[in-house]
Amino acid sequence: MADLADTIRNIPLFSGLSREDVAKIMGHLVEVSFGAGEKIFSQGDQGDALYLIQSGALHVQVDSGGGHAETIAVLGAQEYFGEMALLSSAVRSATVIAVKDAILWKLSRESWDDLIAKHSTWLKHFCAVLSQRLSEMDRQYSQGRQAFDSLAEEFYGKRPAEEQQFYRHAALLATIDPASADRLLQCDGAGRYLATLEASQLPLLRRVDGGYQLHGFFREFLTERLIDSEGRENRANCMVSSPRAMKLWAIGRRLSNRV
Repeated sequence: MADLADTIRNIPLFSGLSREDVAKIMGHLVEVSFGAGEKIFSQGDQGDALYLIQSGALHVQVDSGGGHAETIAVLGAQEYFGEMALLSSAVRSATVIAVKDAILWKLSRESWDDLIAKHSTWLKHFCAVLSQRLSEMDRQYSQGRQAFDSLAEEFYGKRPAEEQQFYRHAALLATIDPASADRLLQCDGAGRYLATLEASQLPLLRRVDGGYQLHGFFREFLTERLIDSEGRENRANCMVSSPRAMKLWAIGRRLSNRV
């Protein structure tokens, strides 16, 4: 149980609690088991518990679109996940699956609420921890986004004008099939342009069933360039006047309104 207490204290949310307070949390943990291949929870599920890993291994996946899932982390003994479910009603942001048989300790939202009701002085500590964590996440996100935009700008800035135009218009397409893109965007170089982007090895594009998808950040980058170069109200001129093209134009308007 000493290892379990250490694991709890390693969770940022609980890092400042005394040994006595940690012992109170341990008293509310329930042991649960999962066989290899079993899901602990799925992306989109309502968050209802924090989990600590006693033994086994789990992988964390996120839906990357087009029916594909990407593994973003592998967790092992004495690690934890799902702690934000104790403080927020937000849905799960990832799917967690047992890679091999696993034994976990579970702290349910109901048990957590009971602990808070009995120890209201904890709230001040948790608010301070959350504020610090959100500030750090915001800083990391900003730094990561700046680095990504720098890569996108370097690639985009070196492309000929007609290729830049293709990428700007392609940002309006959820999935890019070269043949369909040529027809919709009235060009004849989609295949070449996408091959150039794929060959760059930059994290701007990925293959999916039916074609390609631009990275979300790259789509936002290109949408900003589309607004700058052609204006909010004139973007319809770059699309052919077909029902599908008008749908894409509507998508583009929604994207531009978020910038």
